[in-house]
Amino acid sequence: MEEEEKMKFFLPPLTIQGVFWEKIENFPLTPFCCVVNQNQYKMKVLKLSIVAFSALLFFACGDSNSGTSNAPGAGNTEETAATEAEDHGSEDAGPIELNSGQRWLVNDEMKPYVTKGEELVNSFIQSGGSDFKALADQIKSQNVQLIKSCTMEGKSHDELHKWLHPHLELVKKLATEENADKQKVLVDELQMSYLKYHQYFN
Repeated sequence: MEEEEKMKFFLPPLTIQGVFWEKIENFPLTPFCCVVNQNQYKMKVLKLSIVAFSALLFFACGDSNSGTSNAPGAGNTEETAATEAEDHGSEDAGPIELNSGQRWLVNDEMKPYVTKGEELVNSFIQSGGSDFKALADQIKSQNVQLIKSCTMEGKSHDELHKWLHPHLELVKKLATEENADKQKVLVDELQMSYLKYHQYFN
């Protein structure tokens, strides 16, 4: 009975279908053969199947993640943040309102980016700058950080976006405008935009 439970197997080359075993009757034991009983055989096959499946799953996930990270535009958090802000405030929300006659409080993390953007515009005007596209890129960078650092909620957040959306639109127009006179007008409007910010936010 014990002899009947024993089988001799030969390990052939790996194929597309996977690792398989071929029963060989009365074949002498060689380095390429092994003798196992039926229970041992089942356990070995089960373990090999689990290992093979785990390896396939691991590499499949790795390929999927690498494909996502290398896709065009993937991980571009600056453009994503700017787009979200534009979409959020794209509707006509009406004029900005004060907080019962007082300016709305802005979280401290956001203030440096407003200040820096305003300084860039004022410095550009005072120095008679001419690289309008570079200015637009610099302000856009500050605006992206401003959006990413925002933790405001409720009414104050909604009122801030009433200012932010037109402000972003001005920067967007400045980045694409080719006419020098119109570029100067847009820079002046950006300066006024920052002044408007200080009227409603603190």
